[in-house]
Amino acid sequence: MTRTYLEGKASDAQRRLVRTVREAHKLAIGMIKPGVTGT
Repeated sequence: MTRTYLEGKASDAQRRLVRTVREAHKLAIGMIKPGVTGT
């Protein structure tokens, strides 16, 4: 689980990090299916 909070202007590195986390989240959600375990 992640929470992202930024005060002020995001740097390029911060924007890349948020983009990476969002992409990983989308991939993880796409893998969730009945009977699939996390281990």
